[in-house]
Amino acid sequence: MHIPPPVYPSSEWKKIQNCSRQVEKMILESGQILTMGGEPTFVPFAPNGDEWSNAALGPTKLLCARRFAAAFIRLYYPGALLTQSYGKQYPGEALPRWNLVIHIHPERKLWRNPQKLLLGPGLPDSSLASPKKVISAIASLLKLKDYPQATSEKNNPSKIKGWVLPLAHENGKWVSDKWKLPPYLTIPLIPGDSSIGLRLPLKELPDNALKRALTVEIKDGGLEIFFPPLDPVPYLQLIRLVEKLADSLKLQGLILSGYQPKADAGLERFVLASDPGVIEVNLPPCNDWNVYQRQMEQLYTAAHQSGLCGHKLHFNGRMVGTGGGAHICFGGTQPERSPVFHVPDFLPTVITYWQNHPSLSYVFSGQFVGQGSQAPRIDETMPGTLKELELAFPGVNTFKNNPELFAMLFRDLLSDCSGNTHRAEISIDKLWNTQHANTMAGILEFRAFEAFPDHRMMAAIGLFIRAILSMLLKRPKPRPMKLWGDSLHDRYFLPSHLWKDLEAIGRDLQRAGIPWKTEWLKPVFDFRFPTIGSLLWDENVVDFRHALEAWPLLSEQPVAGTTARFVDSSTERIEVTLKNPAMTKKGILLVNGVPVPISHKSAGIRFRAFHVIPSLHPHIPTQTPLVFQWVNRHSGTVEQAAEWNTWLPEGQNYPDRPQTLKEAAIRFKGRWKIRNDLLGKKVSLTLPADDTMTCTIDLRLHHRIGQRGRTF
Repeated sequence: MHIPPPVYPSSEWKKIQNCSRQVEKMILESGQILTMGGEPTFVPFAPNGDEWSNAALGPTKLLCARRFAAAFIRLYYPGALLTQSYGKQYPGEALPRWNLVIHIHPERKLWRNPQKLLLGPGLPDSSLASPKKVISAIASLLKLKDYPQATSEKNNPSKIKGWVLPLAHENGKWVSDKWKLPPYLTIPLIPGDSSIGLRLPLKELPDNALKRALTVEIKDGGLEIFFPPLDPVPYLQLIRLVEKLADSLKLQGLILSGYQPKADAGLERFVLASDPGVIEVNLPPCNDWNVYQRQMEQLYTAAHQSGLCGHKLHFNGRMVGTGGGAHICFGGTQPERSPVFHVPDFLPTVITYWQNHPSLSYVFSGQFVGQGSQAPRIDETMPGTLKELELAFPGVNTFKNNPELFAMLFRDLLSDCSGNTHRAEISIDKLWNTQHANTMAGILEFRAFEAFPDHRMMAAIGLFIRAILSMLLKRPKPRPMKLWGDSLHDRYFLPSHLWKDLEAIGRDLQRAGIPWKTEWLKPVFDFRFPTIGSLLWDENVVDFRHALEAWPLLSEQPVAGTTARFVDSSTERIEVTLKNPAMTKKGILLVNGVPVPISHKSAGIRFRAFHVIPSLHPHIPTQTPLVFQWVNRHSGTVEQAAEWNTWLPEGQNYPDRPQTLKEAAIRFKGRWKIRNDLLGKKVSLTLPADDTMTCTIDLRLHHRIGQRGRTF
């Protein structure tokens, strides 16, 4: 297992837990119940292939998810039931995306024999029971033995693919039907590679036919039993019957798949979903933070025991999040009981508070932020959105008793720049979306969050957001919107300004009676914005950290018969901070020969880190290594110098991803080099400063001047 060291000492964690009690008390005093959930994401420690970068499906992901689920059930929920279902099928994907669903009942065991399920690699077909034997046994126990029928591919009717039993539960009885599709002797399947339960020719059946069925087949090294749509009680009856059958027939490698039962108050579900580049876990909603933080601890422990983690190691040694979402969701015990509906001004208050505090948009998200990201801020989307939102706010009182119209007030304003409502920083796609039954859930989803490597980091972030919502819920009052303009990215892509904003939020919480300490977010902050190096001499200290960069969307390009839009990921940003601002009276910092205008202790440096095609400005070469020189203003000599490389200093390629955290740390540290050879040299200080931004210098504007850090 590759488990990062704990980030919070026990004594500090107890203080955080004490703070949570005050948060829960404040929610209780508001008269509301605020549930919370999330979608943490995981990857293997050494991820390889498209399935762990941008593809939802792949050769190893389902196996990893099965091992993950097995560890989770073994450690925490013996007696839980594991089933497999199928979700959306997107253009360009050959199969529907799978979900592994862990069903948990607090008082009874739903499945007693996990060894019967396929939780590891697939088994040889010869070791699996005959699908005909299994479906015949099920039909016999249900007193429907005359109804099973063989299925086959349309182009090969002589080869049986599996077996089907039309099945429903009506008026307390199991019922079936005999399908007739002349001239076929077997049931012809719709062409495809997915389970036969998804390929039944239901549209070709007569109108009065029973159009739901149980199927059995050998697929992917397991014996798959596909369940039809059923209510919870008959569904669990059928599960118990299959489990008894598994014992009597000594079945192994079972895959229990198909339609999941309707929501039931006695069941909780953890869902492991195949998402682009990651395994996503959808948490069951919980009524307080303590349950949420326990869920995080359980998931991270089970993930580590099955070879998964909540971070990735870049080739160059940088440790980042998984690259998938880790959204946080809030709602009510029932959709119509969501505080969003019961406290009409709550949603406008949340929207304006987030817009006033850029740290909530940027500190907890992934590397990719800004207009083209998965969760752009409302002032990074369509022009005029802020004014339109302010116009919509009074409508909440008009439609407070009509969830559909309430949601329509904001649906077209909370979206990305293309109008995608799911890709909004504050998404109401699951608030009351009448287009899909399962999205009328009363849920408010915050999407600018990514996985972090430690479960306590995740829990601390969750408590921070819950504390803010409890404060806003108790005293809902929309704030005036701020017109950030260029300062939004110029200033708040820099860690020091984001930290100041977090401190401002902390003061708001303390004034509201919540004993929150901003220092509790320091481990999260240091992971998000790691220090890359320092210049130290005498009593002078100059620190350099990773900062944020927006990767712009490029125009559409043809890809594999369709079109796609790439992002230009060639630029990066770092921040330089001074321990003592008075240093600038005696010296000046050059980066690749260009003066860095440091104001109020810090400055940002934007530069071209890589040369990629396609990208904006292909005429601008790569500007690394960055060579930093601290120059004495009076003598013009270099007092301290170093260089930082975005890749191997020698310009070669890494053989593979780092295999351990230690190896990653060595690679990361090795890209910073002190340049003693430059000390004492004289340089020219005649270059103009960049005046396009107040906090950040864009080195790309000086690409003809700073020739790979040579001394002037």
